[in-house]
Amino acid sequence: MHPSPDLGSGFNVGILIGFAFVATSFGINYLLALRPLRLYLIDAGYMVALLSVMGAIIAAWR
Repeated sequence: MHPSPDLGSGFNVGILIGFAFVATSFGINYLLALRPLRLYLIDAGYMVALLSVMGAIIAAWR
């Protein structure tokens, strides 16, 4: 049986997924649309923060 995940590991997995998938796909779209870097940082940062909180909640729940 696997050890149960804790709050910190869920948070870290959420950050990893946020940077690996969401931030990179946002980056490609924002580069092609010639949008400003500040807008990208706001939108991608929001999604990374959202996924990290979601990962922490799911890890604490299990």
